[in-house]
Amino acid sequence: VEIDGAVSWKLSLRPHIELNKVRVDNAKWAKSKYAFKADKIDVRLNLISLFRNRPTIQNVRVYDAELNIERGPDGMLSWPRKSVSAVPGAVAVTPEKYPFKDAGLGGVEIKNIKANLFGKKYEMAGFNIRLNPRAENREYVGWIKVDTDVLPFIVEMEEYNAERKVYPVRVALSTGGDALIANVALE
Repeated sequence: VEIDGAVSWKLSLRPHIELNKVRVDNAKWAKSKYAFKADKIDVRLNLISLFRNRPTIQNVRVYDAELNIERGPDGMLSWPRKSVSAVPGAVAVTPEKYPFKDAGLGGVEIKNIKANLFGKKYEMAGFNIRLNPRAENREYVGWIKVDTDVLPFIVEMEEYNAERKVYPVRVALSTGGDALIANVALE
């Protein structure tokens, strides 16, 4: 991660860190030099957590972001990632409770994002997602802004269903007053 702009820290009841001109290099063979870059990232922290052993990020706002992910001739992605391969004779791993780890973020907001994913270009005016803590499942609420249209959504993720070998997910998206609701299962 490279930070070419100013970095500032403000300690208050709602401490925050501001990072400017943030970049993550892409693979050397990729056409785009950076896998990710943003003009500004504003991180809000939980004050009480600073006095404990694990600081908690309450909210992240990213301004004018670009994401560039490419696939090489060998099938590798340009974005750094962990690779997982099957090992003959390996013991089966018990699936996690949810399909991904909790990042510990209260919410993420991205304003003005451009993405080039495998040669296809996308643009979005904004995106916001926030975790609503619940005992029985994970619920995420937010909105997507495309041009001037704002589409609110809710995503509920339930624990792994061992019998069906899936993660049940319920998605609701508001499209101008009418809700589009989908029940899906992640394998």
